[in-house]
Amino acid sequence: MDLKNYDFIETDDGSITVFSKLYNEACHSTAGAASETKVHYIDGCRVVEKSKDSNIKIFEAGFGVGIGFYETYKAALSPFTFVSIEIDEDLVLYTLKSDPLFSNFVKNDYYYHIHHPGFNLYVIIGNGRETFPRFQKEFNFKYICGRLNGLQIYLKVRIKIAL
Repeated sequence: MDLKNYDFIETDDGSITVFSKLYNEACHSTAGAASETKVHYIDGCRVVEKSKDSNIKIFEAGFGVGIGFYETYKAALSPFTFVSIEIDEDLVLYTLKSDPLFSNFVKNDYYYHIHHPGFNLYVIIGNGRETFPRFQKEFNFKYICGRLNGLQIYLKVRIKIAL
């Protein structure tokens, strides 16, 4: 598979991120892609705490090489559903084909799905403004966690998607 738009970079914590030649930026901090994800997302959004009692549902913009998913998989205490949007299908296929954990992925029109005893993974392909509204089944995301200008934000939202 030709990933000519990317350079793979080993970050200071030993994890891998990609540098997008198209957008002229790395997908994660080169100081540590996994460390950044753990601090800002896993810890910042209290994924471990929220996964203690329920099947959590997580939405991520930008699947990339799957670091957000992998860190959630390692941290979650119960089965979870992970939904991600990624504009570059070649990058998604590279990631899915690179790990036996993803060996049973299925392509459904404009997204990939993996059902596993510990998780359900959906990776939607394309521009989120176009593909996300195509979903019809409702997901109730209690919180979307993210960072805005260095501040931790939590939003109560309700998003409709079809799986």
